[in-house]
Amino acid sequence: MTDSKLIPVGLIFMRIVLGALVLYFGAQKLFGAFGGLGFSGTVTDWEAKHHFHTAYSSALIFIEFIGGVCVLLGVLTRLAAFGLAFVSGVAAYLRAGDLGLYASASVQDFGFQICLIAMSVMLLTSGAGNFSLDAILAKRMRKSKPA
Repeated sequence: MTDSKLIPVGLIFMRIVLGALVLYFGAQKLFGAFGGLGFSGTVTDWEAKHHFHTAYSSALIFIEFIGGVCVLLGVLTRLAAFGLAFVSGVAAYLRAGDLGLYASASVQDFGFQICLIAMSVMLLTSGAGNFSLDAILAKRMRKSKPA
């Protein structure tokens, strides 16, 4: 196998890891799964801690959850990756501001968010790869176009 033949394998791995991670955290915020606060708890918490408007908090929560589903399935991957990069950027900024960038917990969380941003940007620039719903839909659209 040449290196270029391994790229789709790397992309699917990246999609699964990124999608699963943000889906996990999105489910905490949206549904209260895995010990999360749930939608109303998260919105209330963010309003108190960060002075976020309800609409802004809601958008971040839905982008994180729906973006995780989309990236995991490989559908609307570039759009979802853009949204996830934005959400992770907000999270990195808030964590650095909450604890100070040099606090141990903040450095770890900040680094985690930077990794999520890097993974999102990779998918934003490369797309989902050959093993995705995006690729299947693109093939169907090419076949259905009249010559």
